[in-house]
Amino acid sequence: MQNLGRCGRSRNHKSRRNSYQPLSGPGVSESHLPEFIRLKRWMKSSISKEQCLGRSIKKLEVAYFKNIGRGLKCKRHIEVGDTIISIPLDLLITTNTVFNSEIGAVILSGNDCFTPQQLLTIFLIIERCKGENSFWFPYLSTLPTVYTTPLYFTNDEIKLLTTRGKQMADEYRKRFDRACQVINNFLKASAPSYCPLVDLADIMWAWSTIETRSVYLETTPHSFLKVDPDESHVALAPYLDLLNHKDTAQMSAGLNTSSSCYEIVTQDKFEAHDQIFICYGAYDNTRLLVNYGFTLPQNVHNMYYITLDNIKQLSPNNIQHWDKKVSIIKETGLEKNLVCNQDGLSWALMTVLKIAALPWELLFLWKSLKQGISISNDNESKANSLATKLVSECLKSARDHLRNVMMCPSSNHFELLKNLAQDDVDILESTLAMLT
Repeated sequence: MQNLGRCGRSRNHKSRRNSYQPLSGPGVSESHLPEFIRLKRWMKSSISKEQCLGRSIKKLEVAYFKNIGRGLKCKRHIEVGDTIISIPLDLLITTNTVFNSEIGAVILSGNDCFTPQQLLTIFLIIERCKGENSFWFPYLSTLPTVYTTPLYFTNDEIKLLTTRGKQMADEYRKRFDRACQVINNFLKASAPSYCPLVDLADIMWAWSTIETRSVYLETTPHSFLKVDPDESHVALAPYLDLLNHKDTAQMSAGLNTSSSCYEIVTQDKFEAHDQIFICYGAYDNTRLLVNYGFTLPQNVHNMYYITLDNIKQLSPNNIQHWDKKVSIIKETGLEKNLVCNQDGLSWALMTVLKIAALPWELLFLWKSLKQGISISNDNESKANSLATKLVSECLKSARDHLRNVMMCPSSNHFELLKNLAQDDVDILESTLAMLT
């Protein structure tokens, strides 16, 4: 079994002020709801390896958790190294599932190529149109009907995202728009009978289902597939996709080739009735909001991103020979990690500020700074002064942005927007306190 891209690691972190509610509390069981009774019966009756699935289901229970929503809790104590869930490959929705389906036959008779995510989106749209006649109906009926990613934001709400949030949301929306055109063209040309049944909301739903709920499973190469780094290696795993994310959860996930099951093995302990968490990846709240539609309180992976333009605007008269220094910084690759996080300024950001503080006659010493060598107390002092001014200016901007967000409490996604804006303020306040 592999440690895949959506597995996390634990880090010690300092507590900081945060307006979020606690992550979890006692969960109220929902296993009695008809849709989950039907889901379990369908899963057990649809496979030959019932014993593999049965052990997983007996350990877990669907529950509703305050401040989080629906998730899975354990019925008994779970130890480090336990397999918390195991779903047979036959019950995963993969690209192979699509190619072996009715709509797959239509796709294979044509000439179009799709990314794996586009392919699975088409499949979900078609299966949803079938209603109860779909084999996958018991699973599809448990899925959310809408999501909270930026695809569902109004244009005014997009404007209230942080700078990085807007950039990522714009890229995300462009990717969806391209997929939407591909999918619409396919339906019109190859499955016209579905066109009256499918609108933009249906495509958004299917696309978002895969974006927010898929697991990492390496895509099997196929002549009708285009491998795209953002839209490949995805699969849907019924029941397993009810597991929620926590930044410090430790686990491994992947296909067990011996059992032909997709399994998650935890490296955490859980007591009976605890909610079970997994880690989707080392993602900050901006990434979580854009790709999954939620944020975490006190996320240890949160960062505030600084640009070279931020530094240039900081003190255009005091940073001499800036263009030459930028050339050096880009040559070394230092500009790729200019961030503030829970530990303060990144080493790369502090090193860039030290280079910025060098006088022309000492600029040749930049290689020493790149190697982590302190060249003088004067350089350290000037770099710290630049850092304090930089963080202060960024904090002023972040507070202004938070005030703008707070003026729009009627927004449907107000809490998410507020949380993201508050994260920036919290990180910068913490960083400034370390500098002063």
